[in-house]
Amino acid sequence: ASDVYKRQPKGELKSVVGNLTVMPAQPGKFNQVLDVNPFQVVSYTVVELSSEQGPQQYAVEYDCGGSPVGVNYCLHFMSRSPTMDN
Repeated sequence: ASDVYKRQPKGELKSVVGNLTVMPAQPGKFNQVLDVNPFQVVSYTVVELSSEQGPQQYAVEYDCGGSPVGVNYCLHFMSRSPTMDN
């Protein structure tokens, strides 16, 4: 077997259903609720989408969600290729 497969997670596949709600008055903003915890809402905001075509396409997204133990903030950089130009 290829060395790549040795680094893959092993275990039972799990799924969670999430529902996104578009915030019509705020373009690029969505709220997400997961079926495992319908009382916790996570707010997602698309900060930037690339206007380029091809391998340099990217997106930047910010989200935050609260729980009884605190607030979690995340910034996600997503690309259609494994590396990007500066």
